[in-house]
Amino acid sequence: LVFGCSYLANISQNILKSLKGITIFAFFIFIIQILFYKSGEVAFYLIPGKNYLPITFEGISFGIMIALRAMIVLLSFNIFLATTKTTDMMTTFVENLKIPYDYAFMFVTALKFIPTFLEEAAKIAEAQKARGHKLEGLSPFKKIKAYAPLAIPLVLISLKKGERLALAMETRAYG
Repeated sequence: LVFGCSYLANISQNILKSLKGITIFAFFIFIIQILFYKSGEVAFYLIPGKNYLPITFEGISFGIMIALRAMIVLLSFNIFLATTKTTDMMTTFVENLKIPYDYAFMFVTALKFIPTFLEEAAKIAEAQKARGHKLEGLSPFKKIKAYAPLAIPLVLISLKKGERLALAMETRAYG
């Protein structure tokens, strides 16, 4: 249904681009669920000799269910953002849902920065690759450490953009 809606809205390419990241996120949710869901019949143990970390059939099915729900919610939210104008969102939040204007403005402004944030992340990753920084072929733990040269400039750029926005709002006497 989500893919059908994205096709009808002519944004299926955007959905397919975001599907990789959402699938990785859903996989981590699945892993967490099967590790911590303890009730039900044990399918196997992660450490079989000591019967440590049991994985249950119910945990596996619950993990699949939660991961798919997360994927559907995130993909639906992606469609919502791609097909709805920010002015329409603001109007709906303030007039129909009776959310205070400041909160609605904060939410919509944060949503408007997501594409900019992703573009900056791609530019920084490309610049780091040009400098010989590798991310592919690393173990998950080394990959987390390897993202520091990407995360630090991204945080600094985001803080600078937030500061500029705050200054622009102050000069226009907002609040």
